Amino acid sequence: MGCFGSKDKLSKEDMDFLKDHTRYDETTIKEWYKGFKSDCPNGRLTPAKFVDMYKMFFPSGNAEEFCDHVFRTFDMDKNGYIDFKGCNSILFAFYDEKNVYKATK
Repeated sequence: MGCFGSKDKLSKEDMDFLKDHTRYDETTIKEWYKGFKSDCPNGRLTPAKFVDMYKMFFPSGNAEEFCDHVFRTFDMDKNGYIDFKGCNSILFAFYDEKNVYKATK
């Protein structure tokens, strides 16, 4: 999923991509990126970091199993990490799933 590396700022191309492929505005994307860089300074979310973060929010969930599913789905180039674009794809997928669930209730 792309190569953000350790950039401190999103390129215009990356920002445009995220605005076009998510429901977030530029301000929100910049805030998310700042948090992502705080959690993943090298710009790469690894499975180990994902499991740690997942356990903070869902202590009773099966973090390892969910992590396997997420990385199988979103680490499309199989390089062992998910970059910021990939993380936004995950959030967007969950956002859509949540809205589909609400609409069917």
